[in-house]
Amino acid sequence: MGRKNKKRKHQQHQQQHISGESGRVKKKYKKRRIAANQYWIEKCQEIRPSPEIQEALTLTISRVDLSDHHTHGPTEQKAVSETDDKKDEKKSRPKEKKKSTEDETDETIDGIKTCQEKAASNIPSLDKKKERRNLSDEEIRNAFIAIHRSLSAKEPKKVFPHQNFQPLENGDKGDGITNPHDKSQVPDKYWAQRKRFFSRFDDGIRLDSEGWYSITPEAIANHIAKKLSSTGGKDLVVLDAFCGCGGNAIAFARAKNVRLVIAVDTSMERLQMAAHNASVYEIPKDRIIFIRANACLVLESYENGRLKVEQVDPPSPDVHCGYTIGGVQLLAKKIDSIFLSPPWGGMDYESAGRNKYHIETCIEVESHTDKKWSGEDILVSAGKATTGQVSYFLPRNINGISFGRSAVKAGYNSAELEVNMLNSKLKTVTAYLPGF
Repeated sequence: MGRKNKKRKHQQHQQQHISGESGRVKKKYKKRRIAANQYWIEKCQEIRPSPEIQEALTLTISRVDLSDHHTHGPTEQKAVSETDDKKDEKKSRPKEKKKSTEDETDETIDGIKTCQEKAASNIPSLDKKKERRNLSDEEIRNAFIAIHRSLSAKEPKKVFPHQNFQPLENGDKGDGITNPHDKSQVPDKYWAQRKRFFSRFDDGIRLDSEGWYSITPEAIANHIAKKLSSTGGKDLVVLDAFCGCGGNAIAFARAKNVRLVIAVDTSMERLQMAAHNASVYEIPKDRIIFIRANACLVLESYENGRLKVEQVDPPSPDVHCGYTIGGVQLLAKKIDSIFLSPPWGGMDYESAGRNKYHIETCIEVESHTDKKWSGEDILVSAGKATTGQVSYFLPRNINGISFGRSAVKAGYNSAELEVNMLNSKLKTVTAYLPGF
């Protein structure tokens, strides 16, 4: 393709972003189509604005390759390794020189720094963040989202020995233990992955029917906790606004630089399960506080990392497995970062399509008022509640452009969408929004 044609295509792509069109496009502009069997996060291309266009947000796509094959015992490793053909192909493939960290830092595009570095060097002040929240709906809808794919997203995915693990009938993962639950409540595929959710499952882990399909796999939860705790200093206080049965809260409590985890949920039963699960992992009793409250109320209780007003809640706190469970009167006076994992819409969240999951329409939670909150409302409130990092756990079919516009509405000018690969399979996506 000639240089002129490339330039024309680039201009067309820019026009699509500027117009904010998500459906039909004008005839003279041809919309790039994503393959039907691919997720948006897998096939999105780098998009950079021309000099006369100011991007509203820089979205960096990254990837982490994780494995949890160590959670399967020797009799449970039913996975099939690569075929001999693939092994031979891999051996014959010339080795590429791996870029060092310095090479990645010095990477340039058309003589300028990468979008990621530009965003990092241009973190707005709190005043700037407040200004961006006042953008009109039309300005947000037409916001130009620049996309940068980091080196980790461009490299071939890692191949693990047990990536093709297939359970046997009735959820048997090779250890002879079949699914004892009602399959309408706990499908076989979730029972077979129980040690993927909690490596210490056999020590007495408890989950309710919702927890089985909403818990974060342990390897991913540990990675998120490590990443969040390594960028925010020491003695961190982390707010887990939708803790459920405690998978992420436990991971945060085990992280090196975290002093306290505030785990919030509306269900006393789930909080007691989370407390019990924390005891299985021998989490110190003063490392987690469990709060029975609405997540929206808790988010609105903070501003710029500080508790607005000390709450008064008459009921005395409960103690379960040695952990304190109480109301909003137990909230810490300050928080350093927030983790968001609101419900995605049940087990059929992928019915939204492989590239059409939008947090402003697909996520809806009950709030402390009569109005329901969307996933976008939650993000905006979290952005106001803390000056630290906000992490948002998302499904793999998230649409990055629409998420970028939600982040613009929350006052951000940069965000990272990290692809969470588990045993070489795309599992989830985690968004990281920087502190101010």
